Amino acid sequence: YALPSEFEEGTPYPSVVNFKTFETVYSIRDYGNSVEVTEDCLEDRERLGSKFDEMSNLAKGAEIQEVKAAFQILVGGFSTAATSNGISIHRYNDAALFGSSQSRADGGSSQSNTSTITLTETNLETNRLALVKQLTDNGLPILDMGMLTLVVPDDLEKNAVIFTDSEQRPSGQNNDLNFYRGRIGVLSSRWLDSANGGSATAWYLVAKLPGMESPLCVYRRGGPKFHERTPDTRTGNQVFAMKNRFAVGYSEWKGTFGSTGAG
Repeated sequence: YALPSEFEEGTPYPSVVNFKTFETVYSIRDYGNSVEVTEDCLEDRERLGSKFDEMSNLAKGAEIQEVKAAFQILVGGFSTAATSNGISIHRYNDAALFGSSQSRADGGSSQSNTSTITLTETNLETNRLALVKQLTDNGLPILDMGMLTLVVPDDLEKNAVIFTDSEQRPSGQNNDLNFYRGRIGVLSSRWLDSANGGSATAWYLVAKLPGMESPLCVYRRGGPKFHERTPDTRTGNQVFAMKNRFAVGYSEWKGTFGSTGAG
């Protein structure tokens, strides 16, 4: 958007230039799994019941993978690698989600939405201010970021909740109110942990910009499809398969801020 300009009666209306912003090209990828069940196991279904519920297990794996895929946008956000922990990442302007030189479509000064500082109350404020002071592609302020979400691995969840949800300011001695309570929520995930390919120190701030979809996207094409193959004529074994099609990536960097927490 552009702000209107004052002009004199009888003179031409002021004009502005609409800048074409950058793009993210999404390509739907196939993800699948299958399990082969022997003829004997098929015959034992009546006695063993749910232990041989292949379709349920395949569906559960597909559901868990979609959650994992969504968090790879953040985990892989500090690089431009094509994949993060086995998930293809589609990138806005072919750039890292978190970078120190994010381009503006109008050619104005680049912006940064990344740091290396650890998660402390002071550093939370440093990154929050950097986030809310981000500019649009034509250099205007983003008027409302909405409620922010502090996204962390399990290692940082305790401190994240203390910083954002204590009734009084955690580091103060004067019973002053906690500014962040009601302004910043906390979200943690196992998929951000170092044991699962993430980091024990990285933390992220994500805003919900009014009138805009989240910049972090998982596009699904029809949801998982399940196939029950015809039993093999020689062995009697039967294959149960699942295929899921989706694309993961981000269509904007504004409204996000990431820190590696490396110090």
